[in-house]
Amino acid sequence: MELFDEGVKEILLSLFSLGASVYEADYVAKQLSKRPEPIEQKVQAITQAKKTIPNFDSTVNRVLLTLKKQNQQPVIKMSDGEILKRAAAYIIPNEIYGGDLNNKQNDKFKRPYLDDKQIWTIGIGHKLVPGDKHELSNSDINQLFASDLKHHLKLARAKFNIQWQTFTPELKTTLIDISFRGDLESPEKQDFDFIKLIKANKFKQAARQYLNHEEYKTRARTSKTDGVVERMERNAKNIENQS
Repeated sequence: MELFDEGVKEILLSLFSLGASVYEADYVAKQLSKRPEPIEQKVQAITQAKKTIPNFDSTVNRVLLTLKKQNQQPVIKMSDGEILKRAAAYIIPNEIYGGDLNNKQNDKFKRPYLDDKQIWTIGIGHKLVPGDKHELSNSDINQLFASDLKHHLKLARAKFNIQWQTFTPELKTTLIDISFRGDLESPEKQDFDFIKLIKANKFKQAARQYLNHEEYKTRARTSKTDGVVERMERNAKNIENQS
């Protein structure tokens, strides 16, 4: 196995771990489809498995055919700029009134205010840090928000590494929003359980675990139409839909 790179090794190990189910072509192909490695590595791994796993050779051709069909499905690719535009449209309506800074109700965000968690905030959900201005124009707010989005895109991409490229635009946008809310990583820099489940490609379980969140549960007990409740439920749905 030393002849293969780490990606192929991981695929082979996952195949070995399937046990009795390894002989079911559809199941094997489904498991492989959830992995982040490129199709070339998957083909290499399944071919090597034919030589290594007893009685697996009769299944290989069906698995390879399924992988080929999966690889022919259109993949939506978006540049960072396009993802950031989607994220802005996704986040802004949750942070200011009507999604329009020109709305007079949004003048309050030009100066520091305490958010729901009693954190000093300004502009479009920006947490104040030393050195920040305490009086912003609409242009200042937009520039600050654009900088924050780039920061959260960087955090989300780093969190998932190569797996990020396998995510739909909807999930990427959702993870940027989750990071923006402060729910991507614990204060101890450890992965939350729902993040571990996403990394394991267990998206339905991850969606449920994401809503096992104290703020969500507290607000949902009061009102199912609460803005944070609706925002988090939408995020959970997008996580589930990745599966």
